[in-house]
Amino acid sequence: MTPTPRPTRPKQASRRSKPAAKVSRTVPRGRLALVVVGSLIGFTALVAKLAMLQAISPQRYAELARDQRTVSETLAASRGSILDRNGELLVTSVNKPTIWADPSQVKDADRTAAKLAPLLKLDESAIRRDLSVAGSQFTYLARQVTPAVASAVQALKLPGIYATDEPTRYAPAQDLGASILGSVDTDSVGIAGIELQFDAILTGAAGKLVQEESRDGHRIPAGRNWTVPAEPGKDVVLTIDRNLQYLVEHALVQQVAATKAKRGTAILGNPQTGEILAMASVETPKGGTPRTVAQNLAVSWQFEPGSVMKPVTISAGLETQGLTERSVFNVPSYLTIYDSTFVDTHKSADDLTVTQILAESSNVGTIEVALQVGRNHLADYLHEFGFGQSTGVSLPREEPGSLPLLEDWSGTSLPTLAIGQALLVTPMQLFAAYAAIANGGELITPTLVAATVDSNGERHPLPASNRKRIISSGTAAQLRRMLAQAVADGTGTLAQVPGYNVAGKTGTAWKVQADGTYGSDGDRTYTATFAGFVPADVPRLVAVVVVDEPGGKVFYGGEAAAPVFAAITQPALVALDIAPVDPKLAPATGPIQNSTTTQSTALSTATTQKARALPALAAPIPPVTVPTTVKQRG
Repeated sequence: MTPTPRPTRPKQASRRSKPAAKVSRTVPRGRLALVVVGSLIGFTALVAKLAMLQAISPQRYAELARDQRTVSETLAASRGSILDRNGELLVTSVNKPTIWADPSQVKDADRTAAKLAPLLKLDESAIRRDLSVAGSQFTYLARQVTPAVASAVQALKLPGIYATDEPTRYAPAQDLGASILGSVDTDSVGIAGIELQFDAILTGAAGKLVQEESRDGHRIPAGRNWTVPAEPGKDVVLTIDRNLQYLVEHALVQQVAATKAKRGTAILGNPQTGEILAMASVETPKGGTPRTVAQNLAVSWQFEPGSVMKPVTISAGLETQGLTERSVFNVPSYLTIYDSTFVDTHKSADDLTVTQILAESSNVGTIEVALQVGRNHLADYLHEFGFGQSTGVSLPREEPGSLPLLEDWSGTSLPTLAIGQALLVTPMQLFAAYAAIANGGELITPTLVAATVDSNGERHPLPASNRKRIISSGTAAQLRRMLAQAVADGTGTLAQVPGYNVAGKTGTAWKVQADGTYGSDGDRTYTATFAGFVPADVPRLVAVVVVDEPGGKVFYGGEAAAPVFAAITQPALVALDIAPVDPKLAPATGPIQNSTTTQSTALSTATTQKARALPALAAPIPPVTVPTTVKQRG
């Protein structure tokens, strides 16, 4: 048996041999050096940063940290109220609930939308879409709902659905003066009327609430907390009298209904100051009954005025040609100028004084005066009386009317402009023109705002209206006497007020049809106007009434518009304590009465502490009567 050989043991390396691991020992030393150098650099940077934070600019970094914790919230300013001249409330702000959602907290959008839709009267799919916006934490669902709706929503206790109060405008007298007051949007920003024109004054200045909050949203008591209070908006005091406003609206609605007219407007004011006491706009919706509207027709409606412009032509004759109210003209029945023939439907004689020309509203007689005046002077006086330019009244979107430039006049421009055709005016321009005749010859900027009242209750009157003399006081006095004759026994007899002398002028203008013509006798439409003032000798009230497209046989200014003048000025004279010429003929005092309609739309008693019940007027409104016969054109 051959023995198994034993493994040979390797020989031990000689001590003098070169170590095999010598190269590997140099690598750790290099890495260690890099680590040491890097650590030194990092430590140095850290020390430098700490030094900068603690010694050089610690405040800046403390502020940055605080800013991350600071939350700022805007504090809305309360919007000012709108008051009438006597301090009676017309519009104020009250809180109404708004329903909003935090979609991130809504657990079941389908179920939530299904429950909210019938309460909010909104489309269920629209609510579901609003509740499903990823990442959103706020969305409006329904703004300014009733308290009952808000209570019903809160009773559901739906996760992520909340109600909060926000301000909205409230008018205790409902739609009274809506065309003057205007409106605001859902964010209480003025978009029409006084609300728009004086939005900056009514709005005030927003405040700010600043506080530090922890990460979980809680206020840090020792943190930075401060408040800049909101500055409330100022109240705006109008020249409008709330009682007279109701009176004018009521009388105008009656007459538009009685004459089956398309629309109408009326302005009542003080000719000495230019203050507007009342202003109404009424329209008849298709198939409906007349009602007041938000559009202010007194400043936005442009129309051909007709014979109410004749006093301007006569004033030019008195001022430039030395005519007087007693000057006599031979007035034929018709007058042909170029290709147009102008006629009078009625005149008392061939020889007429200037007073008779105006009182009888003679087209031919007025044109005879204009021919003496000439193109240049007539153009000047039309401009001086404010036509073709805005009046400057405190309302947005006022139209300037349209007055052709002198260089654009045709051969028939002088006669047509002299009798109130071929130009466009607004009721407010007529108001300013007749106020100038009434006050002695000064054109005054009509005004609707008397003052503002700040949060301390201090009243700040607005500057007085601009005034410009346009005719002499003597010319104005003659015009007043002539216009008084027009009401005494001329075309404006239905504007008479018992116990007072009234001055004024009627106007009946053809309206341009769709084909650009005035149409023929059978299919013409008209604009009926009356403009005047009372008392005639010392005027305290001026009023303009315009009725658009009165139907049937009643379309003259003397029948469609003049009765409204009497209906609004008669009780206004008593309410303002303006003495009559003959006390025995003065209207009796008493509550508002009317023989044809009841006051079912009387002003409601206010439900806020600031509002008060509307007192009864001191005089009755006379019934608006419509005669069945037509005496003459006016």
